Amino acid sequence: MNKQGNWKVAIVGGVASLAVALAVTVRAEEATAKVQQISGGTAQCSEDGNTWKALQKGAALKQGSSIKTDASGNVDLYLGKNGPYVRVSPDTTVKFNTLTCDKGAGEVVTATELGLDNGKLTAVVRKINSSSRFEIKTASATLKVKGTKVQGSSRGQFAVKDGSSEVFYTPAGETTPTRFDVPSGYTFEPSGNGGKGIVIPTPAELVLDFQQNLNGLMGAPGAQAAAGIWAPTPTWNAPTRPFDPPGQPGHPFNLPPVFNPTTQTGDQGQGGQGPD
Repeated sequence: MNKQGNWKVAIVGGVASLAVALAVTVRAEEATAKVQQISGGTAQCSEDGNTWKALQKGAALKQGSSIKTDASGNVDLYLGKNGPYVRVSPDTTVKFNTLTCDKGAGEVVTATELGLDNGKLTAVVRKINSSSRFEIKTASATLKVKGTKVQGSSRGQFAVKDGSSEVFYTPAGETTPTRFDVPSGYTFEPSGNGGKGIVIPTPAELVLDFQQNLNGLMGAPGAQAAAGIWAPTPTWNAPTRPFDPPGQPGHPFNLPPVFNPTTQTGDQGQGGQGPD
């Protein structure tokens, strides 16, 4: 084989090797939903939907797992790139139908599908790329999120805050879903329009409940305690603190006046003036 033929073989082989290398770098990572906290009550988890055990803080739930809360229990979850945050409300059953994270070729592709069989959940979802998806599925509706804060119930009601989402709703007796765009500050209400679904401004009571759940989530607005502000105790509230009036032996400097707001009087330093 001549030199030109050798070059052609080398180029073809190099391209093939590069394609194989790129294919290898695209890999599926094991995504998990980590339990950040359990509050108010208790919760259980299951890997097969049949055998249930007590859910513990710090547990890492995988695809196919389910969570079930009691009548007063909240479970806050951290999903990393697949979320990041989800709160499972009391008396709720949710299954991680899909929970994957594929990395490689310069892009991270996540797939998250939560099956909401009963109850309610709240989610904070970062903006995701067009190849990724975050969905909440109920018996009659599917919410598709691209980056927002949402709250959904198993009956198909979905409220949206700080973003927008799509709801695909199939009314009773129909087989084809209808698509609804739900902007920030609005809610999809399945019972409206004669049971065919309608998008309405989020009711005040739902806004309050939504915000309370967001505040409870780890990392969500209001979740972190406000920083305390230190303020020194003034001398008039500390009677045991010794006070040497200005001008005494050993104090060659003139001290500024100290004004007591309780008595509206001032201790006069040498040459000082109290407040007018």
